Amino acid sequence: MRLFSVFSLNCSSNNSYDDFSENTDLPRNFTLVRFNLNSEMICFYVLRDLYAESNVAELLHQIVSAADYLHSRRVIHLDLKSDNMLVDDGNHLKIIDFGSAQSFVPGQPLNIEHIHGFSDSKVYIVLPKAPEILEGQGVGPETDIWAIGVLSFIMLSADSPFYAEHSWEQDKNIKKGKIQFGRCYPGLSEGALNFMKNSLNNKSWGRPTSAECLQNPWLRAHRAPRKVRPSKVCFSTDKLRAYLKQKEEKREQVCTKHQGPFF
Repeated sequence: MRLFSVFSLNCSSNNSYDDFSENTDLPRNFTLVRFNLNSEMICFYVLRDLYAESNVAELLHQIVSAADYLHSRRVIHLDLKSDNMLVDDGNHLKIIDFGSAQSFVPGQPLNIEHIHGFSDSKVYIVLPKAPEILEGQGVGPETDIWAIGVLSFIMLSADSPFYAEHSWEQDKNIKKGKIQFGRCYPGLSEGALNFMKNSLNNKSWGRPTSAECLQNPWLRAHRAPRKVRPSKVCFSTDKLRAYLKQKEEKREQVCTKHQGPFF
């Protein structure tokens, strides 16, 4: 918690993320900011009839920018998922919930047992779990990149990148790097597919850094003024609504099983 409080103090002026906690002892000069009228990232799109690949790229750029800010200060979030992304009507994204955030030393992966020790109340660290977690290896900034890859796939498919009927089969797909691109929306650009492929590399050392992601041509292209952006590929939100419904049903099942909140 000390890490979180100090980190929040240092980052309170950054507009890419914030947090609101009522049970934290804060320094006198700590500014607590509450963001209201925001939607979880997936819900933000579900409220529409259509959304475009370019819309996803815009939000992904904000997520990567926030991750790069964290990583440059030797902090990893370790819980980057849609539930922890809030978007307002102006398409401004906030990352919340730094309960799993950890400081790190470059080149020194964090021990898995240590991570599990402080997150016993979590059902998962990353959905789905990164290969390095399944293999019992250490985690680091590359684990956040994996989570961003998962988010990008979900938003561009309304599905899981390693879909399988059984969890053990999904874990097997993850370890082998068997990404289910056939479940993506049709018509995705090569840039979008390459971004997902690179960030979901089953070898942590093979993923781009957050700084490298910011230089990705696909993300950079969708930061340009709208009049010069590539033609849009639009998707109906029907499949995304079904995905969200399934997610909520799973959340309820987990809550019942563990008799506690699903984080």
